[in-house]
This record gives sequence, C-alpha cells and structure tokens, in this order.
Amino acid sequence: MVLFSLPPVSVNDNNDSYAKMMQYLSTLLFGFHAYPITITTPEEYNFIQTTFGSVIGGLPANSRVYVGGTKLDVNSDEWIYSNGTAEYGMPFYQQSVGRCYTVCPWLPGQPSVAPNQQYLSLKNYQQGSSKLYLQTTDWVTSLTTNLQYVLVELRGTKDPVMTIPPPTSGGVIYLKNFVMDDGNFNWNMSTLKITIIPSDGTNAYYPTITLDSPTSVHFTINPGVDAYGMIIGDDKKTVPTMTYRYQLPYISTLYANTLTTGSLITLTGTNFGTNYTLSKISVKYGSTQTVCSNPIIVVNQTVLTCKLTTTVSSTAPLYPISLSIGTNSFVYTSNRIPFYDPNTVKVIKIGDSAGNYTTVRNVILGTNNSVAIESNPITQGVITSAPQSSFINSIYNWGSNQVHQALESSSNGIVATSGQLSGTVVMPNFVCSATLVFCGSNSPVTSATKTVGYIPSRLVDTTSTNACELSMFGQTPTSQNLGVISSSVPTTGTTLTLPLSYSGFLFTKRTYKLSNYPNSVFTDIILNTNTQQVQVKIPAGVGKDIVFTLYLEDVVALTGTFSYVPPVLSTVSSGSIFGDVVTVVGSNFGVDSSLLSGQFVGESTAFSNFQLADQTKFTCTIPSGVGASGQISITVGNQIATNNLPYKYLSPIISNIAQFGTVFQLTGTNLGLPSQLPTLTQSGTVLNATGNAQQNTLFISLPSHTKRGPIALNLAGQQTTFSFDPLPVVSQITPTPSASSTTTITISGAYLDLTNQQGDALPVSITIGGQTCSNPSNNGVDLFCNAPANVGIQTISISINNRVSQAEITYEAPVLQSILQNDDKLQVVATNVGSVASAINITISGVSFAASSIANGVVYFNSMPNGLFSSLVTISVFRLQSNSIPFSISPVVKSVSSAPTVGGQVTVSGQFFNDRDFSSNPQVLSVNINGACDSPQIVANSANTKLTCKVGAGTGTGYKVTVVSGTTSSTSSVIYSYQAPNITSIVHQNSVVTIMANNLGLDASVITTQIGGQTLTATGFVSGNTGVTFTIPAQSQNCDIKLSVNSVSSSPFPLRLTPAITSVTSAPTIGGRTTIYGQFLSIDRCDNSQSTIVIKIDQTTCSNPSSNGTAITCTAVPGTGNNHQLVVTIDGVNSQPTAFEYLPPSIAQFTQQSANCLVDGQNLGDDPSKVTVYFGDLPINIKSFSNPSQFVTQIPPLALNGDLSVVIDNQRSNSIPYKLLPILLSVTSPENNGGQITITGLFLNDKRQDGSPTGIAISVSTIGACTNIVKLPNGNKNSYLQCNLPSGQGSNLTLTVTIDGLNQTMPFSFNAPKLYQVDVSPNNLVTITGDGLGVDSDSTVVMVNSVDYPPNSVSAKRVIFQAAPEVVNGFVQIKALGMLSNMLWFRVSPKIQSITKSKTEGSPVTILGSNLGLYDALLRENIYQIWQDSNTLSPDKIKSNATALIVTTLPGTGVGFNVDLSIEGFATSGAYSYLPPSITNITAFGSSIVAFGDNFGVWSEQVTPFQPSTLVNVTHHRAQFTIPPTFRKQMVSIIVNGQTSNQIELIPQPILSSTTMLPIQGGLITLFGNYLNGQSENGTSTDVVISVGQQPCVFVKSNQEGTQLICNLLTDFSQVDNATLSVSIDGVQSLNTLNYTSFPPALLSCSALYFNKSGLVTVSGDHFAGTDYQVEIAGQTCENATKMDNQTITCEFSADILSPNPSIGLNVTVWNNQSRFSADLFIYLSNHCDGICIYGNCFQGYCICNEGYGGQLCTIPVNTTLPLPTVTSTSKTSTTLFNNSAEFTTEIIALREIDGAGSIIKSIDMSNSKWSQLTVDTEGNISTVVNRASFDDSQLFVDVTTQYYSTNSNNIYLSEFVYVPAGSLKQSVTINSYQFANRSNSLQVIYRIGGPSTFQYNCQDSNASIVVGKVHTMVPSFVVDTPVGVLVGQFPSRTKVDTSVGKLTIHPTESSDPLNANRNNIIIYTITIPNFEDRAEFDPIFTTYNKPNLIISPDCTTKPTTSPTTGVISESYKLIPLNLLSTIFFLLITYLLN
Repeated sequence: MVLFSLPPVSVNDNNDSYAKMMQYLSTLLFGFHAYPITITTPEEYNFIQTTFGSVIGGLPANSRVYVGGTKLDVNSDEWIYSNGTAEYGMPFYQQSVGRCYTVCPWLPGQPSVAPNQQYLSLKNYQQGSSKLYLQTTDWVTSLTTNLQYVLVELRGTKDPVMTIPPPTSGGVIYLKNFVMDDGNFNWNMSTLKITIIPSDGTNAYYPTITLDSPTSVHFTINPGVDAYGMIIGDDKKTVPTMTYRYQLPYISTLYANTLTTGSLITLTGTNFGTNYTLSKISVKYGSTQTVCSNPIIVVNQTVLTCKLTTTVSSTAPLYPISLSIGTNSFVYTSNRIPFYDPNTVKVIKIGDSAGNYTTVRNVILGTNNSVAIESNPITQGVITSAPQSSFINSIYNWGSNQVHQALESSSNGIVATSGQLSGTVVMPNFVCSATLVFCGSNSPVTSATKTVGYIPSRLVDTTSTNACELSMFGQTPTSQNLGVISSSVPTTGTTLTLPLSYSGFLFTKRTYKLSNYPNSVFTDIILNTNTQQVQVKIPAGVGKDIVFTLYLEDVVALTGTFSYVPPVLSTVSSGSIFGDVVTVVGSNFGVDSSLLSGQFVGESTAFSNFQLADQTKFTCTIPSGVGASGQISITVGNQIATNNLPYKYLSPIISNIAQFGTVFQLTGTNLGLPSQLPTLTQSGTVLNATGNAQQNTLFISLPSHTKRGPIALNLAGQQTTFSFDPLPVVSQITPTPSASSTTTITISGAYLDLTNQQGDALPVSITIGGQTCSNPSNNGVDLFCNAPANVGIQTISISINNRVSQAEITYEAPVLQSILQNDDKLQVVATNVGSVASAINITISGVSFAASSIANGVVYFNSMPNGLFSSLVTISVFRLQSNSIPFSISPVVKSVSSAPTVGGQVTVSGQFFNDRDFSSNPQVLSVNINGACDSPQIVANSANTKLTCKVGAGTGTGYKVTVVSGTTSSTSSVIYSYQAPNITSIVHQNSVVTIMANNLGLDASVITTQIGGQTLTATGFVSGNTGVTFTIPAQSQNCDIKLSVNSVSSSPFPLRLTPAITSVTSAPTIGGRTTIYGQFLSIDRCDNSQSTIVIKIDQTTCSNPSSNGTAITCTAVPGTGNNHQLVVTIDGVNSQPTAFEYLPPSIAQFTQQSANCLVDGQNLGDDPSKVTVYFGDLPINIKSFSNPSQFVTQIPPLALNGDLSVVIDNQRSNSIPYKLLPILLSVTSPENNGGQITITGLFLNDKRQDGSPTGIAISVSTIGACTNIVKLPNGNKNSYLQCNLPSGQGSNLTLTVTIDGLNQTMPFSFNAPKLYQVDVSPNNLVTITGDGLGVDSDSTVVMVNSVDYPPNSVSAKRVIFQAAPEVVNGFVQIKALGMLSNMLWFRVSPKIQSITKSKTEGSPVTILGSNLGLYDALLRENIYQIWQDSNTLSPDKIKSNATALIVTTLPGTGVGFNVDLSIEGFATSGAYSYLPPSITNITAFGSSIVAFGDNFGVWSEQVTPFQPSTLVNVTHHRAQFTIPPTFRKQMVSIIVNGQTSNQIELIPQPILSSTTMLPIQGGLITLFGNYLNGQSENGTSTDVVISVGQQPCVFVKSNQEGTQLICNLLTDFSQVDNATLSVSIDGVQSLNTLNYTSFPPALLSCSALYFNKSGLVTVSGDHFAGTDYQVEIAGQTCENATKMDNQTITCEFSADILSPNPSIGLNVTVWNNQSRFSADLFIYLSNHCDGICIYGNCFQGYCICNEGYGGQLCTIPVNTTLPLPTVTSTSKTSTTLFNNSAEFTTEIIALREIDGAGSIIKSIDMSNSKWSQLTVDTEGNISTVVNRASFDDSQLFVDVTTQYYSTNSNNIYLSEFVYVPAGSLKQSVTINSYQFANRSNSLQVIYRIGGPSTFQYNCQDSNASIVVGKVHTMVPSFVVDTPVGVLVGQFPSRTKVDTSVGKLTIHPTESSDPLNANRNNIIIYTITIPNFEDRAEFDPIFTTYNKPNLIISPDCTTKPTTSPTTGVISESYKLIPLNLLSTIFFLLITYLLN
C-alpha cells in the first residue's frame, strides 16, 4: 500500500483523467497490479488510519487523496468499486436507502448530492487530524499542481481474486484469475483445494469446488457472521491464508410504533444472521449509543427485534442506530436508515447530504432512480401533520440539518409537487393550510418563497439554502366503500377476496372490525400484492347487514357490508311439563349461544339457557306448560328463522308410588304443575284429592275412606292410571293392653276398609309383637281385635290385602327393684320385663346400654360403658321406661402403666374414676400403689377411664392397685410392676463388659445377666447408677443378653465382643491359609447361630474363615510384601489392626535364554511391576511371568558372572550363583596372513562381579588359538573382544569363544566381506557400505536378523536393500560368495499406515504399519513411547508385532486425533478417530428416555440430543434424555462431537395421571397424562389400545395432543370397580396404570318405619349397577330387595331392631356381586299427630292445615295473603314485617360443644363471625339466598341456605317427610370443619326467635305471645302469635352427619341457661347434633301468616276491634265455635299431660 503523488497531466475530460491515472498506475511496478485502494474490511480501514492518517492529515486542506470507487453513472445513487480495482463492479453504497455493502466511513454530510461528485477521496475531519473519512469529489481538469494523490494498493497480477463477499446466509463465492504465476507454476485445477477456517473456533472445512473456466471457480460457503480465513492450494503450492468478511448487515427499514422504555423496535434488512448468533449481535441507539436489549432474530437473516432501554424523544432521538454482528466486523452506524411512520403508513428516509432544491430533487426523482421499498416507489416527501412531525423528530437526529420538501411556488401559492398531494395547492396565497400539511408555529412563507423546507417542528424557506433530501415511500390510505360484499356468508365463516390498491409495508398493522363483534379486532388478513387484493377470513357468526371495516394502522382503507345465511329449523324434541331442555335441529345457528332467542308464537315468555352443540343443533330450556302448546319461533342474532315448529309437552308417566300416611307420593314424569294439578277419578267418580306437584313428583292426599282399586290420572287431556292398594294407616289404638291378660283394642285410622271397590272381601291379619291379635272385625271406620299379654312398646302389624302397616302399642311399664355391681357387670332385679334380654336397656347418668341376659327375673349387664356416674337409674323394656332408684357406682381398675425405679407418674386405666357425681358435686378420688400414689388426676377427654398419679421409688413387681372414688373403691386384682431396665449400650474392654441402662435401682446385688447359659452378677455401678459392670470369661461368645433388676428383665440387647488378636501367620504369595490367634474369636454365638465374620487384609477379604474360639484360619488372596494390615470384624465389631506379611520370595534356578533368562523359585507373586532382579548390583525389571513360580527377564548388557537375587515388594530373596553364556553376534575377517579380529557379542566379559578375572579362550577350527585377547569398551548394547589370529585360509570355519567354561561358536571365514557402515533412510531404504560385498544380486544376499532378503542393488562397496515391514532393530550381514560378513547394528524407522477406530471409552486399537517392533532381534525391549495427543499409551506387548501394534486408547469422541510413535528415537504418527455413536435400543420410561448402544462418550457438552429432548446424563453405553410431554413417535439420532449415530424409532411411553369418571352406563372417558398421542410426528395415526379391566375403551380422538385422549367405554350397565385402566400406543404399554371406578354407588337416604311396624323401605341413591341386590339394615336382611332403577331399591324390613345410638341411624348395607356400600341412614319414625290437627290433616308428625288456618295444630285463623320474609345479605337473620310495625326475627346466635354430661366445653358467639352472601337465585316458586359465616382464627364456616316458598310444597329430607307451607322460609344449615375437643362430644346450634314485646296495632299498644309446641309426638315447634300475624317454626328430626343420617335433639333452653339472661319476648332453641368429622346439615322451617281482617291503615278515631294488650283473638274475628274451642283445649291439655 503506497501513497503516490500524481504527476501533472493536462487533460480535458474527467473520465479520461481517471483512465490516465489508471494507465499511469499500471506502469509503476513490474509484476504487480497497482490500483486505487478499495477499503473492503475494517482491518484495512484501521490499517490506513494508523499508517497514513497523520500523513494525509498533514496535507494541505485542498489536497485530494483518491481511493477506488465511483458512481455507477452520473444520475445513479449507487457507488461501486471502480474499474481497474480487484473488486471492480462490486457495489459498496446505495445513497437513496443508505445501504453500505462493505466499509463506508463517510465524512458528515457525505456523499454529496452534486452530480459531478463522482469519485472518492480520503479526507481528515479536521485539518491535522489523523482520523480519516470518505468524501465524494469531482475530477479536476488540470493536474498541474502537486496536490493530487492516490492511495495505491498492490497485488500480484496473477493472484486469485474474490469477486464479491458472501451474505451471512452463506452462498456462492466466485474466485477468478487462476493463471500461471511468475515461477511458471500453473494451477492444477484438478487438485485445487480450498480450506475455510472460521474465526469463531469451529472446525475448518473444505467446500466442494466447481470449475467455471480454466481460470475461475465457484463454491458454496456456510452461513456465518464472523471473519474467516481462506487457504487456496493445489498439489504444488498454497496461497497464504487471507482473512475475508461476510457482507455487512444492512437495515432497510426501522419500525417503532412506540418509543418508551421497553418498547420493541423492529429492523428489516439482510445479513442479520440467525438466533444461533444472537450472542454476537449488538444494537445501540441514540447519540449516547444506548444498548437496545434482548435482540431476537425473528426471521433468519432479515428481521431483527430488540427492546429500548430508555425513552426516546426529540431531545434524545433514536438515531443514529449502530448494528454489529460477529467478531471484528465493521460497526454499521447510520442516521440515514429509512423508518416507518405509522401516522401516515409511509416509510421516511432523511439524508445527511445537502444541496440546492433542484439537485436534491434530482437525486430523489432522477430518471435512473428506480428505488423502492417493498415495491413502494420513492417520492419527495411532504410532512403533513403535527403527529408526523413529532414522530420524525423523535427518530431522526437532526443536528444542524434541514430538508427540502416537495413544496414549490406557483401563481396560486405553494403547490405540492410529489406524492399523493402532487398538484394540490397546500398554501393558498402563500398561507399554510394545516389541514393539508404541517405548518408549525411559524409562517416563513411569502410570495418570494420558491421552495419550502423543514427543520424540527417548523417550516423554513429553502429557496436559497442547501438542505438535505426528504424521501418517502408509500402513501396514506384512502377509504374505499365496497357496498354489499356478500349476502350469503356461511355461518361457519369464510374467506372473502377484496380489492386493496395499497397495503402498506411488511409490518404495517392491518386489522379489520365487524359490527357483530364490536369488542374484537381481527388480524386474519393475507396480502396478494401482485393482484392488489386482500383475503380476509370472516369468522363464524350470524346476522345480516354486518358492517366490515379494514384498517391500515388506524386509517380506514376499506368498508362494506355482508350478511350471513339465515337459520332454518328442522325438528324439535319434546320436554317435561315443568320446563325442560329440548333439542332443536336445523342449520345456520352460528357459534355463539348468547345470540339465540326464542318463544312460543304469540307468547311473551322467552326460552332460556341456549347452548349450541354445533351449527346445526342447539338446546334450550322451554317454560313449563301442559299439552300441545303451539309453535316455536327462533331468532339468531337479528335474523328470524325461516320457519316455525309445532311443540307438544310429554305425557304423564307414573314410575313409582310411595305412601306417607294419607299422602301419596307419585314419582314419574309430567304429573302436574303447582298451578295445574291433574284430576283423579275412581270408577268414574272424581276423588276429593288435594295435593301439590313438583318436578317428577306429585303429592296427593286421598280421603281415608278411599277404596282399593284402579285410579285414573288426567292432565290436560293426557291420561294414565295406577293401582291404588294403600298401606293401612293407624292413627290411634285404645285402651292400653294388659301385661298379663288379653285385652280388646280399637284401631282408628285410614284405609282400614276390608272390602275393595267391587265389594270383595280382602284378607286381613293383625299381630302384636309377632303374636296374633285375634278375631279382627270392622265397623266401616275402625278395626277391633283381642290383644295378647306382652310387655313394653310393641309393634302392631296390620295386613289388609297383603299390604302391611305397623304402629306402636304400649303395655304396662316395668318396675325396677334393686341393682348389684361386680367390676363392670351389673345384676338388676325388676318386674314386667319379659324374657327378651336384647329388649331391656338400663340408663345410668343419662347413658343407656342393653342387657346381656335374663334369668329368674334377674337382668344381667355384662359390660358397662364408660362415662357413668352415681345417679338415679331406670330400665326400659321394648322402649317402655320403668321407675327410677339411686345407684352408687364403684371404680374399676383394668391396667396400670409402669414408672421408673426412681418413681414417677403412672397411668391407671379402667372405668368410673369419677371426681364428681352426676350433679357435678366434687367427691374424693385417691389411689394406692405401694403406698399412696400422690396427686391423682383424671386424664382429659378420657371419659374418666384414665387417671395419673405419682408412685414412689422402688424395684420389682407384685404391688396391688386400689382406686377410691367417693364412698366406693375398686376391687380389682391388677398388679403393678416398676419399669424394666432398658439397655442403651454395651462396651467390652478386655474381660470387662459395661452395660449402660436406666431403671437400675440402687442395689447392684440384685442385678444379673446371662451369657452363654452362665448367670453373672453385677460387680458394681458406673456413672452414678446409669451403668453396671460384669467380668466375663475369655471363651465368651456374642449373644443377645437381658438385664434383670429384682426379677424384672429388660428387652434383649446385642452383646458384641471385640476380637483381640495376639499373632498372625504369614501366607504364600499365591494366596493360602493364614491363622489368627487371640481371644473372643468364636464364629458361633451363644444361641449356636453363626456370627457375621469379615477378615480384611488391607481392602481384600480373607475368605472361608473357621474358628476354635481362640484362633481363626482363613484364606488370604494372592499378594506380596510385608506392609499390610489385618482386621477381624465379628458381628460388626472390629479388632485392632495387626501387621500382616506374605512369605518372602525364594529363587532356585537361573536359566539363560540368549539375552534373556528364566528364573525359577517360590513366592514370586504375579505382578511384574513389583519385581526387580539384581545381577549383582545391576537391577532390571522383569517382562512377564511364565507361571506363578517362574518369570522371564532381560539380562543387562553389562551383567557379570556372580550372584543373582530378587526383590519383590520390598522383600529380598536368597541369592544364587550364575554364569553367562557368551553370545556371538559378529566377527571381523582378516586377510590370509592373519591379524587382529574383533568379536562383537553379548556378555564378552573379562571379569566377574567380585572383580576376579574370567577365564577367556578364543580359537578358530583348523587355525588355532587367538592370542593377545583384549576386552574392548562396551557399546550401548554390545560388548567386544579383540585378539590376534594366526595366518590361514578358508571359509566356513568355526570360531569358538569360551568364558568361565561356557562356550559359543559362530561361522568364520578369511577374506570375508567387510561391513563398515549402515545408513537407513526415513523410508527404511538401507545402504550398506563395505568391501567385497559382491558383484551382483545373484551372488549377494542380505541377512537381516538371520533372515535372507534380496538386495535392490549390489556393488563391491555398497549394497542397497529395502527393509521389509516385519524387520525389527537388529543386525545386518552380507553373504557374498558363500561367506558371511561381520554384523552391524541398525535401526529402522517405524511407519504408521492406518489405525482402527476406537470406542469412546477407550479400547484396543490396531496400529497397522511397518517396522513397529517393540523388541529388537535379541528380544531386548527397545526404547519406545506411544502418545495419544500428548498422553502416553501402553501397548499390548504380547499381541503386538512389527506390522501391527495393539494399544488401548484413552476415552474420547470425534475425529481428527493423532497417535505418535517413537522407537529408539525414530518417530511416526497416524490419524485416527473414535467410532461414531451407534444406538442398538432405545427405551422410554415415561419422560425419561434411555438409549443403549456404544460410543456415546461421557461428556455431556459434546452430545447434541435429538429434538426436542434434553440430555440428562451420558455414559459410553447409555445416554439418558428427557422429552417434553407432547413428544410424538419419530425417528431419532444423536450427534456426539460431530459424529451422527444411526436413526432409530422412538415411541414415547404413555404416562397416565388421571381420568374422568362415568356413570355405570359408560360413555366417553378423558384420560390425562403425557405422551398420549393420536399421531406420530410425521402425521400418521398411532395405534391406540385402551382397556378398562377386561372391557375395551374405543379410542375416539386425541383431545389435546400429547396430554389428553378420549375413548368410548362400552359397558353392560355394570359397576366398574377398581378396574385396571391401561393404555398402549404403538405397542408401548403405559408407564403406569390407573384404578378406574365408575361413579361409585352412593346411598343418599332411606325411608322410615315405626319401630316394630314392618313395612316397605325405599333406599335411594345413585349408580346402582347390575341386579340381584341384597339389603341389610343393622345386620338383618331386608327381604325381597328389588332394584327399581339405577337410583332406587325397595325391600321389606321387620323394623324390630333397637338402635344402640338413637342419635345416629341404623346402618344400611346394599350389595350384589359387583359392589358393596353402606351408610347409617335408617331412623325410626317418631312423629305423629293423629287426631289432633283441628283444621287440617296429620301426616308423619305434621299438621297440614286447611286453607285459612295455621299453627302447630291448625287452630289459628290466618289470612291467605302471605307476608314476604326478607333475608339480610351479610347476616344470619331472616325478618318478617307485619303491618309495618310487628317484626319477627329468627337467627343463629351461637354454637356450643357439650360433653356427655351436658357440660359446655366451648362456645362460639356468631356475632363474631363475618357473613358474606354467596348466591341469590329464583327458580319457579322458590327464591334462594346462600349466606356464609366465617371466622378469622378458625377453619370453621357455616353456610345458611334460605329458601322462600310462595306455594305449598311437600319435600323429602333424608327420607323424612317435610311439609313446607306457602309463605315459609326453609333453611338448610351446614356446619363445616368444626374441630371437636373430644370425639364423644356433641354440638349445639342455638336459634333465637324473637317477636316484638309491644307494638302499635289498631291505634293501641299490643304485644306478642310465644308458645312452645308441647305435643311430644309431633315435630318440635313453636308459635309466635300477635294480633297481626303468626310465626310458626318447625324442626325436622333428622340431620346429615358426614355420610350418615343422624337424629337431632331439639328443645328450648332451660331457664338456667346463660343464653336466657335478659331475654325479652324471645325463645331460644337448642338443636343438638351428634359428633361429626367434616360436616353436618339440618333443615328448619319458619312460616309466617297474616291474621284475618288485618287493618293495614286503621282509622284511629274509631274504637279498636282488638284487645289492646294481648294477642288473644278478639270476639270481632273469632271464627271457631265455642264448643269446638273447648274440644281443642281439651285435646291440648290431654297431650300436654301425656
């Protein structure tokens, strides 16, 4: 690179001037091509800066330094490298879009827009500065001054040249100029090789070359972003490595809709790389070059995004942008990047080069300028709005620039001259119009203004000013109205093709809106720029005249309307009369259920709950109705269906009839509505039936005289019939029968007629307690029979027409006389008890329990329950209670715990440890155990069954326990013992055993133990009293021992003795028996079991131990040396380590084998590395063992005759004498006149080890002895003798050498060939120099190591031959004319030809080659070394030979490794690779994938797993991966360090996590899990097999690929219980199975019977699968069990089993061969009101009042107008307001936990709760409010569901009939997560009912009275009575306790209860719920009535009509006759007295 000053030249043409300059440059240097430098790389630019910066900076200011580059032509905006440069024609900058192709360090404001500025020069920014930039310049016409320079680049004219750098996506590179170089070497294009060396450290590669011409080629380079080196060479020469670059990144457009921190900017362009190069991408912005974070390649190479880390603005604009990608690349920094303006949907580009208006306009709109961005041509820009101005200012960094706009003057003002506004007068009369263009805050325009420009935020007059270009691409959209686009868009949606003349740019926001989706914005738009059309995906929908609007950004581009196809109706299903879900089928229903509506034609009630199944089907709920109800009309959106459909309700169907007294529950469908009940007729006569209808249920009350027979039910012309065969109903039985004689009784009730409709007599039978009530008769109303004698309350069973009803009858009461207690047993004497023990219960302190037996009037109770106190006692017989007598209960002791020997707390267990009596009065409680047991205390929550006290110190056993409670004491024989000793540890040392334990007491003499049958007494205590010592015999054995303290023994504890070693014998080195002596070495334990014995010598085991107690013998492993440790471990206890040694070596014989020897002996070991052989003082390591008693070693070359010994593992053997046989290798040949000869060989020694001389003799046969024998100095490996031989002649004579009596011979000749020197070439061509070597190859043979080889060439003085591959280092001789020459030693060079591949774990490989011998010809080991990449390898010496070495490689992976081999200093190397990975099997274990095979390596970073998977770990033979849950079957392979394995099919193993459940009829099951694939990765279907038990579940679809499968389970309506659900996909069984159970059978309720009244029981539930059910109640079979449907089973129950816990239902168990399930559900009926419901009917304890009456007994006249109760949303209170003054309230005020004695354990004030409203709903005649109470410090919450009924309703709650009158509030109270202090406690819910104490009624003060219902056979109730209204409360008797049915105890609180304090006209009810674990629920009912004649707004000027102070009914509205009232009060008094 040279800076030339151009000579003065006078020319007239610019181009010619440039050509002249190029011509001048071509003459400068011979052999080089000189041209203006082309700056193509950053390094080149930096080099110019460093080298020439200061020089050029020091030139005069008007100097020009030309460099290579010109405009394409005068009107072009593109710059190229100029003619004559190496890169001629390659573009490097495009001005209109600011694109730089290589390196473009422009001077600010450059390149110029002037057309004559066609050339490039270098310029410093400031004079004297060394910083250089590019600038454009013209060519001066006269170069007469010396101010013109050119920076010249030189290159060889014959060097290859690259035409253009590649893009970062990779691509074709063209190389040219492969011509003959100056050395006359022409390129061999057939062997041309190009090497690409990436600079990022990745492997070099060799692209495939394609020949384009004899001098040019092309090849494809890989994608990349970093610099790369390129080496070009053939078989003759190589061009030095050059560094090249990929093309620079280029930003064509910037998108930035928002400019705040975190906003995304998007760059489009090219050469961005890929996401794999993200770490190499840097984007910076603004003048401070702030980092734009999180760069992401959105589209490889062309789209890049990043996030702003600051907010940009006009004061801190976004530009300039800097982008660098890859290392050492030029940083692309530009303020000229085109940017997208979302305000106008245009791209804007502002240049930095200034010029006058015309020049700039020509640059933009020049005739040769066809610049466009995304097909949008360039225009000169006009800024049209303030938002656009503001946006531009936030992007572009103006500096001092200003721009020309396309605004020119005309006669009318300023006119736009380019773009959309072209020809528009935008400033009429030179006044700016802000509606057309941006005007800013100033108005610089005057009539003199010719052009208008822009500087930030204002206009500027640029008429006479240079300014920069403002270019714009695209246009602002204008709206186009398409009118009606389509009138028949399918409701499923479609794609519409619409015209769109302008579509914006790549990232223009294109959206559209639809009027039927007002809140949605759609983006499903596909552009077709070629046809100026757009495809818009219209979503599914309905309706007509839908308005469509398409936007570019927020600008409307298209509008129009369309309509969907209208709906059509086909069919409709029928539904229930109560309103039902029906299915409508048709078409064009859309996809949005909310757009559906409908009603009956002509009616206003709308259908509801529309749910679309698809476009052709939907469901909806129709209102209630009967019969045929007209036509259905459906509207979808704003389109009415084209037709209507007729509709008819379903007909009535009766499926079951249940009887509740005189009320019958008809179950079925469509039986009537509350507002429209059916008509009932019998034999044509209409029955006077009353009732109400509910969903699927009709309650009717039939007159008591209704006959048995068919009854017809008719509803709106639709009729069905049922058979009426009722159970007899019993309301009253009189008189009380005798216990000892027969009594005639009268039975009153209903349906007691003994004839049917036809008058036929019916069968009748009456029994009492199983005995016949004889002589039944009937008077048309009542039944009569003779009752037998009996006791208690018995069941009377009445059967009429085989229909059986039961009731209770009470006999004379039992009489209790006396009680006797014996422990927990009682004997009771009483009368009138009968003979059935199970019917007799005794009640003590409120607790009842049953008798065990009865004999002779004495009743026996064998087990008294806990929790009893002294109290009054009663008994009951068949529930009939006796008199009471007092009884004092005695405590019972059953067991007692132990205390430590130092004394302490004990627990006494038993019963009745009472410290108070039943009235809670304190009483004495004491305990005696070995004296007083102090501080007795009852254990909390133990029901007085446990107490604690503190016993004194002691040991032993046999102490009596006595408990005194009050005046009684226990009589138990329970014995107390102190705690046994507990051994914590045992320590053995020598002959003493120390046992650490507790509970040892204070006397060691009573402490003993036994070891091996021998009893030992403790010798004393240690560590206080926490341990004792014993002296043990030496022969003691391990065993489990006990410690006994005063006859109380501990648990066994292992005694493990410590072995003691005194001595150990040695073992032979081949292994063998050794004996260990000492104590406690027994292998047997005391119990004759074998101890666990382990003997270790160092880390090896001495096996097969045997013992006699004092010695152990075992077999030691082979070994050597004396530095070992032996440890004996018996039962886990180690001895002290003891020294152990092997026997020392001994040698017996030495045998010489040439240069090696064989040594025989004993205890030599087997490890050659530990053996050193000493020839005197000369050590040498051995080669190998021949067998355990013999080894081979090399004899040292300097060994002398003497002694030999061996040292093995530091143990030296004996010495033995040896003599060495001389080895003769070579001898020189004298002339016939004799002379000096030299003998070469081994062990040619003249002295011995001790220095004495050896006896040496040398002779030649027929010649004689050789004299003057001299020992010459030894060579490296050989020794030499020299002597004088007499004259002679001949050949093939024998030379004999004798040393110390051992002789060796060799052939000898006179005048034999003589060898002087051997030379070996690197290729093992051997040259032998000597004399008399022969004349030709026929007469001369080369002998190498005694093997003949033919020579290549022969002369008298030189023989050349090629050493064969098998030749090893050794001796060479020449046999010429039959005579052998002397021998010379020579070495060959090893050559590696190939190396087999290695396993990655390292494996034996074979190095093939030549002359690889590790041993020389004398079997002596050569000096060699083998390296694998600098790591030493060891060969297999046995298996190796001269042509094949076996070595074991180190672990590794990949290719391109080297093995280096050096033998005796001669080196060779060879390349080798590891075997590629191979997969033999791949197995899925859920998400874990294990590939089995070989050559995986162990380096995770080198393994590229298959996609998508993650490597977990890898070994050479196993690789484990994890796969994502959605992985599908596919072919996979792995890559290990660049080597790819074979492909193998991987089928993921399904994993099941859960499944949905189905009812017993089967259906679609959804399986959840992972790898549940319906398709393989290639789209083919998988084979999915699903089974549930033995039943297939047919695969339907993959609901969510990978994680959900759906299958169809086909069942036979059988219960599927715990069946195994498994999945197999493509033969791969799922990792796990699931236990599948269809919805389990559930028991929900059970109907009730009266005790001892057998009858039909209905068990209700769900999912009753199969048939052949059996039912048991309390363990007794319920006969004739019949499954009615999947929810109902009926059976006949005897009802004669007493409930052990009246508060919980009897257990009901239902089972068949499929399942068994149970719940506590059956509770006996206890409520009845027969005969006392004055104005109403009795049914199951409820008086169902006639219209106009209310109250518990239907005695209070009420108004049919009902007041509406209200429920507050945030509390538990319901309120009813009468006459705006009298307010009734009901509320829960507290929860209380009580124990069995009724004591309050815990109380919770509900006023501390937080109430929230969960739901409010109204459906039909029921309004529902759900409130919840929660507590801050508890998990407890209480839900109160309040339902207001506007009509009468009959309900079944837990199989108990519940009547809900109109105007009632029915509550459901659920208590959740209450934590009981004790599982035997109960919970009370406290209700407060209040009325006003006084209130204004009828102009005077009035009050309310509260009456508690006292009829004990009825449902508990109360009445709040006032003159204006009545509140009646009723409490059903059942509760749901967890899964069981329980019985509530309901009563008003006692007057002493604290809750009654300050009560004012309120009543407080206590509802007691049995103990529960999770939740309990009950349903109270509150009913309100107005009084008749209620005066709403009285006239207080007249006399009031009611009493002013009471709520008693006044005469003015008494409606009940006096005689009837008398009857009512008589009945009430009678019931109250009862």
